[in-house]
Amino acid sequence: MNTIEEQARKIKERRERKNALQRERRANMGDEWRERNRIAQLEFRQKQRDILKKAEEEAGKKEEERIKKEMKETKVKKEVKKEAKVKFKDLPIVRTEKDKGELISRVERTGIKGVSEKTAKDYIGKISVIHKVFTKDDLDKELLEKILLGNGTDKDEDKLLENMKYIKDVDTLIETITKKYENIQSRKGHISPFLTLTSYLKCLNKINYDKLRLKLEEVNNEIYGIRKENKQPENENLIDDFDEKKIIELSKKLGKDRDYILIYYFYTLQPPRRNDDVVKLEIIYEGYDKNKLDKNKNYIVIDENKNAIELIYLSYKTNKTYGKQSIPIENETLKQEIKYNIIKYNKKEGDRLFHSTTIDKKTGERKLIRADSFGRTIAKVFTKVYNLESFSSKKKRYFNHFDGYWQNVDFIKNHEDYLIESLMNVKVIKDNMKHKIQPGKTLVHVRRDDYVGVGEELNIKFYEEAIRCCKKRIKDFSFEVFTDDIAWVSEQDIFNQATAIHSPKDNIDDLFIDITKMFNFENFIVGNSTFSLIPALLTESKSPLVIVADPWMKNSKQDLNFEKSWIKIKNY
Repeated sequence: MNTIEEQARKIKERRERKNALQRERRANMGDEWRERNRIAQLEFRQKQRDILKKAEEEAGKKEEERIKKEMKETKVKKEVKKEAKVKFKDLPIVRTEKDKGELISRVERTGIKGVSEKTAKDYIGKISVIHKVFTKDDLDKELLEKILLGNGTDKDEDKLLENMKYIKDVDTLIETITKKYENIQSRKGHISPFLTLTSYLKCLNKINYDKLRLKLEEVNNEIYGIRKENKQPENENLIDDFDEKKIIELSKKLGKDRDYILIYYFYTLQPPRRNDDVVKLEIIYEGYDKNKLDKNKNYIVIDENKNAIELIYLSYKTNKTYGKQSIPIENETLKQEIKYNIIKYNKKEGDRLFHSTTIDKKTGERKLIRADSFGRTIAKVFTKVYNLESFSSKKKRYFNHFDGYWQNVDFIKNHEDYLIESLMNVKVIKDNMKHKIQPGKTLVHVRRDDYVGVGEELNIKFYEEAIRCCKKRIKDFSFEVFTDDIAWVSEQDIFNQATAIHSPKDNIDDLFIDITKMFNFENFIVGNSTFSLIPALLTESKSPLVIVADPWMKNSKQDLNFEKSWIKIKNY
């Protein structure tokens, strides 16, 4: 019987082949076929879900049988149960592509409750905003987190329902979210937490969950309807031919540099990963002790003949959600190149697969390579292979790397035309740029995530003083918040007046939409980040009120050469 992992791999391969055929058919048949095919896709995805569910059930039964057999043989129930728990944890996770049609919650599909701690934090922040609309009572965040993490009891659910009575009236809840958030993405972002929560609450009538699910489907379909119109710009260079023979032929442009050839094969003959993940790959031999793997490292497993077997990713951006990822290395050309590299440099267990070309004078060995340096090397490789020329405004290229300090107003203002021209080449940005600037509308940017650890986050006093200043100077003042820390923002009273709060986006289209929204404001309270500095400089507003922190960074003396008309407020 095939394992879940094999079934998932086969489904993925079928999906990739199917997508390639779809792209060709869309080019030939146009919108009429696309709509007809969308309906067929919904039916196909339902079959996928059924196959995966069946595979999970069969794997679960098989595991139960194994456990019972061990219990009978050893008669040590506690030890067997402990082992079984570990085994279940090690089972590969099967996840399907996000559906554009009917939404089915994870708990409804699998019976498993609980989101990640990061997701729970995000959900609590969004629920807090809506909670304040309905009641003056404080939200029981500790209890809510317990339930969202899947650890709540029946009594906990009853207690939370008493704290959030408004959730019983889902129609009013949906209406409130719809009125508060005109933006479709913000609306979706605030419905999702309540959908998850209602799917967990057994004490709540299921009709409440169904209503929220239908509303989210409606919003999702509206978003999908917008996105499906997006087309690849004619001048956008994309690598879309990954035929192995073509890749091998193109690699000849790299000459005899086998280090470059390995990088090229590694990123084209298998699904690519983030640079941060790849530079952490260490060599480990087959038969390793699973319990001794370091969670802060990633591994490439080889056999005694130096043949690559699989990649193991433990340390990566979403590891808390997806856990350990084992990816078999199946391409023979890539395997041979990895083997050549290991033998050439006499690499041993514990050595990195990728190193810097610089030699450490003390040890005589090649230095470890950082993700940013590795990124520059990748840029060189693909520049050579695809004959990319130097950076210019007329020809967009795959990779451009600039080393220096670029947070300076003059750099942006002196290249304003080029920046706007480049942004307008992206359809989703161009479409959203068409909106007119609304008088009094003000953007507030709060960046905290990576700043908190280095002491560069802006104090709440900065935002309180900035908003007071805006209220005095701006007629019909209103503001929206863009932030990477929605939980912190939702706890600050000053932001309760915001007409919308935008959280960080993982999807690139969603991120583009957020960026273009930022250009539609008349005034700006700039978080000490280029993310909001650029819209403040490139806005079409004739006389914007722009507020910045002074100093821009507490631990740096860099002068950004701000506009003289901008207002500076002390960075506490």
